Amino acid sequence: MEINQSIGDLQKKIKALEQENDRIKLKEKKLKESVDLYRLLLEDTVDIISRLSSDGTILYVSPAVFTVLGYEPSELIGTNGFEPLIHPDDLQVVQLKIMEVLEKKHRYDRIEYRMLTKAGDCAWVESAGRLRPTSNSNKKFEIISITREITERKKLEESLKKSRAELEQRVKERTLDLEKKNQELTTKTKELEDVNAALNVLLKKREEDKIVLEKNILSNVKYYIDPYIEKLKKNSLLDDQKIILNIIENNLNEIVSPMIQKLSTNYYNLTPREIQIANLIKIGKTTKEIAAIESLAAKTVEFHRDNLRKKLGLKNKKTNLRTHLLTFQ
Repeated sequence: MEINQSIGDLQKKIKALEQENDRIKLKEKKLKESVDLYRLLLEDTVDIISRLSSDGTILYVSPAVFTVLGYEPSELIGTNGFEPLIHPDDLQVVQLKIMEVLEKKHRYDRIEYRMLTKAGDCAWVESAGRLRPTSNSNKKFEIISITREITERKKLEESLKKSRAELEQRVKERTLDLEKKNQELTTKTKELEDVNAALNVLLKKREEDKIVLEKNILSNVKYYIDPYIEKLKKNSLLDDQKIILNIIENNLNEIVSPMIQKLSTNYYNLTPREIQIANLIKIGKTTKEIAAIESLAAKTVEFHRDNLRKKLGLKNKKTNLRTHLLTFQ
């Protein structure tokens, strides 16, 4: 009875061991599949996947390192991954980043630096990584990193940077050129404005001189010529002389007629006698003095003075006749 029971227990244990063995085999199969998949990913990816010890020794590097740097993985495993592979100008930056990661126990992202290929060329890479404990005490770590080549991208960035700098330089030069031309244009405009202002002054002065000249000519004709023509008309002249005198008078009128049309003042609508008396009033002669000079009666002079005030619009105004006449040229 006891023997049968022992045999039964033993069979159960054997069955349990067989079941446990089947589970272990299944786990081993799944683990192998995972390892094969992991190896396949490592071998086919274009990124360099590596494991480094805390001192920088390469523990593992994926086959992509041959495509990027020209090294077989076996050539690098066991060597230092910093000094031989990283460009001397970028080495300190990478080492400081690794020291920071080891000290603060955190991951690092996107470090850009240059690596040296087996042929001695430079390859720009972008790297990111994290720490992985190598013992249960979490006191030892290794660095897992993924490195991607970005040489073409850096070349493109450099080309864009250079193009932008050249464009900015051309814009700057063009701006300076436009500013210079604008300054020159401003200077020329100012010079033209000055010349135009000077010409306007000259034209205005010329027009004023022309008006003064025309006024003087009219005054001289009416004062020095018209009175004598009137006197000649009163004399007994031969027919030929009358014709010649008429021609002279008509020609004078033709000469001064355009001037009279341009000048708006009523001063030039006066008779020769009124102009003579007006000129004597302007120089300060009294009625008595004018009568003596022109051999006229004082009442006749007063009559002409009254006509002057009417023609000049001064009738019933307190404006002094001499003062008003002085405003004429």
